[in-house]
Amino acid sequence: MKFQELKKSLTNGCKPIYLIEGEDAFLRGNALRLLKTAFLKEEALNLTNYSGQEVKENSEEFFNAVYSYPFMSDKRFVILNEYYPTLTELKNNKFKTLFKEPVETTVVIFVNSS
Repeated sequence: MKFQELKKSLTNGCKPIYLIEGEDAFLRGNALRLLKTAFLKEEALNLTNYSGQEVKENSEEFFNAVYSYPFMSDKRFVILNEYYPTLTELKNNKFKTLFKEPVETTVVIFVNSS
């Protein structure tokens, strides 16, 4: 979806998983800011960032953050930057579960440049 479509879709509420991708870092940043402004309260308590390399080396901490409850907020944001999984990694039971049964209180955002 294009940036304007994202903006329009947020009037219907927040989805549990987003993929923000594209070569333009400015637009990726704006899309992320738009989501955070609309749905994230208490950013210092409810926002966690991970790099793709961190998750490839040890995904346990990432999934702990995903399944943690938000603090003084309706939503918790877990951002995964530059994650390009292999097919084997996507077939991992934890990722399958996350995509089939997303966590209602957590918004997982994948941010990739390509």
